[in-house]
Amino acid sequence: MRFGHLRIEPRDLADRGVRFIKVPAALLLDQRQTSASDIHPSDLSDLLGRFGIDLVAERIEGERAVVDLLDYDVRFGQGFLFAAPRPLRPEAASATGTPDKTQVPNGSGKRSPADALQADPPRTTGNAALARRAIGPG
Repeated sequence: MRFGHLRIEPRDLADRGVRFIKVPAALLLDQRQTSASDIHPSDLSDLLGRFGIDLVAERIEGERAVVDLLDYDVRFGQGFLFAAPRPLRPEAASATGTPDKTQVPNGSGKRSPADALQADPPRTTGNAALARRAIGPG
């Protein structure tokens, strides 16, 4: 869930099955919001935690914001400071003009079956996947 204000009722959210909420870092750090809110932003993470809800500060763009948010006991953050957004699927990268690193041209512009096997190894599932994780890489 995302919020544009700090008037949050954690019990109601927990009853609805909410596990985390995202709040813009600027909203948490805005001193004007402190006077308009029922709770100080530095206490929000602890309050939500008592109901099993994690607070995620989003749109973090500077290191100073990280330092201030750590003072507020915010454990999770997202934003350009950590990484730029990127497509989840290679097809999305092709549609936006971003080079697709998984495409291997073979003259026709399509991947051959051999190229596909090299780029996309078969995925193991179930017990085989658990066994591979237990053994480790190698």
